[in-house]
Amino acid sequence: MNSYTTHLVKNEAESARLIHQERLVTQAMGGVFPPGVDLAKGHRLLDIGCSSGGWALEVAAQYPVEVIGIDLSPTKIEDALVQAGVQQQQRVSFEVMDATQPLDFSSASFDLVNARFITGFMQQATWPMLLTECRRVLKTGGVLQLSEMEYGVSSSPALQRLGGLLTEALWRQGRAFSVDGRSVGITHRLGALMKEAGFHCIRAHPFVLDASFEAALPVFLEQEYESTLRSLKPYFLRSGLVQEIEIDRLMEQMLQDIVQQDFCGLTYGLIVLGINPAPC
Repeated sequence: MNSYTTHLVKNEAESARLIHQERLVTQAMGGVFPPGVDLAKGHRLLDIGCSSGGWALEVAAQYPVEVIGIDLSPTKIEDALVQAGVQQQQRVSFEVMDATQPLDFSSASFDLVNARFITGFMQQATWPMLLTECRRVLKTGGVLQLSEMEYGVSSSPALQRLGGLLTEALWRQGRAFSVDGRSVGITHRLGALMKEAGFHCIRAHPFVLDASFEAALPVFLEQEYESTLRSLKPYFLRSGLVQEIEIDRLMEQMLQDIVQQDFCGLTYGLIVLGINPAPC
């Protein structure tokens, strides 16, 4: 097997793993859409911050619609394209695009816009701009669907400490809506942000991800906690809130804690829907 073929095999395996993880989260959220979302054949959907394409591919597998996914990461888009090829999914496409800038789509070109767990690359100041762009690219009567989570609570002191460091760092950088740096603070702001952007008929659907040892998500979350927190290590260090020796100790302890039979962990999230009204 040559190096190019080896790269493709590894890429396909990694993208399949990420898609599986996203599917588990989608199932825990109750599906790709909450009750009341109606899609018709030929509808066109946009997935902002699509990552490895899990949500977009799942939607296209369930509905006769076209889905376009965008993400700033060329690596994630490559993963998504690989998986679309594996699934032979013709109604999904993916593009590299920065959602914090004007979207490179025509006005009134989508029936639904989805953005799931995008807090990580957003600033407080960029949320209103993005939602304004979402209104522009949505047709009259089109739906905006936003899904976000707060950092969870668990029985692991190490994981709680890491979560506290993350929320404080986000707060200090103007990425969180928290009033004190102890939470991300985004879920309770989603409805207000939609209303301020001009969306109507706003409704919310809460969900909980159960990461406890006996629940369905622990294997996924063990991998996700490790990969995410290790990738965040430079971010933690740049924040000046913690030293490297403590980060390493906390991550090692966290990985031991979450595989214990008495480990409990819950993460709260919210899906918020809004309708793009007709122009006045």
